[in-house]
Amino acid sequence: MKGAIIMHKKCVIVVMLLLSVVLIGGCKSDVSKSADPPEHKVTTQQVEMGQNTSSEIDEVVQQDTDTSDISDKPTDTAVKNQPFYYNYMELVDTGTKGSYLLELMDQDGNLVWKRQWDDLEYTELNLGGEPVRSDDKIFIGVYGDLYALDFMTGDVLWKAEGTGSTIKPLVVDDIVYMAGYYGPMLSAVNVQTGQVLWVKEEPENFSWPLKIVNNNNTILVLCSEFKNDSEIEAICKYDLDGNYVGSDNYTGDLWPSQYWDTVMASSTLEPNTQKYVAENCYDANFETAWVEGVSGYGLAEWIELSAITSQDVGYISIANGYQKSFETYEENGKLAKYRVDFSDGRYFIADAKYAFEPFSQEHIQLVDPIKTNTVRITILDILPGTKYEDTCISEVRTIGVD
Repeated sequence: MKGAIIMHKKCVIVVMLLLSVVLIGGCKSDVSKSADPPEHKVTTQQVEMGQNTSSEIDEVVQQDTDTSDISDKPTDTAVKNQPFYYNYMELVDTGTKGSYLLELMDQDGNLVWKRQWDDLEYTELNLGGEPVRSDDKIFIGVYGDLYALDFMTGDVLWKAEGTGSTIKPLVVDDIVYMAGYYGPMLSAVNVQTGQVLWVKEEPENFSWPLKIVNNNNTILVLCSEFKNDSEIEAICKYDLDGNYVGSDNYTGDLWPSQYWDTVMASSTLEPNTQKYVAENCYDANFETAWVEGVSGYGLAEWIELSAITSQDVGYISIANGYQKSFETYEENGKLAKYRVDFSDGRYFIADAKYAFEPFSQEHIQLVDPIKTNTVRITILDILPGTKYEDTCISEVRTIGVD
């Protein structure tokens, strides 16, 4: 069923493209960059972009006496820049248990703090969800509980148990709203104290709440409705006090992708410039890719999305490498480190954490959305291919804010 598929633990973020990868091919041209591809070194190449990208932050382990199920390693070193984006991921401990990791990074890719939840038994659901910031706190759901963390340190401020597991909490004024895929349908928690104010169970014929948004002070809960022996996507509506006010069929997109007018690149692989054009990164097709066109792996080459009307960018997702097939992914170069620049002068640097995993997507959530007319991705470091000295990107998508 669609709801179950969306929440399956293999689908950490399911707001992006769902396309099949079935064909086999390669980044080939009549004249390759190297007739006899050289042996690739294990280490990757790096390029200076006028920023220090190699600084390390020492970490000191601190234990919370009242939260023994959590381990954290906040930095004891002053942070160069303010927190800029999140990394979050599941880590496999054993065949049946795993950990959930949340990292807060500054714009240069330095760790501000990290927090890890360990010894979590796998179910069909994700171990944790997406964080959301409100003033000096970050809220995140992990394994059916809601946590409030200090924005600058990652310290646990409070924990509200049994609020459910869903993609992302919703903050409205002094209340954090949460839904649970297996119930409850909606719960409300005091922002400051973590006190559970009320809990609403699923209305008759409705189940599996997935996402919650605020629409003019009406809480919309995306869920499933069971009617006439079938399941359909639906919206349950509540006022801010938790009173049920009705339902509708779900016909829209609660994860709206954004529209960019043009896509351009610093170079394109020749002589097949039409085959590997920049627009391939914005065609909703994993079987095509932009391939840089300079000698070597294209360090400092870039691809850029631009729009006449500025966009509020909250997420950036990159389908790394040439994802047409397993062969094309392995044979060509992938991003290992990249820089993203925005039209207002802000930027961030990130490592590609899933470059070794075929058909993976690099997903970045910004702490605060950025209004921009351009999103430029520059190659800083690469994971070499086994055959071609070409670095490829199959898709780039940005997502707005709720």
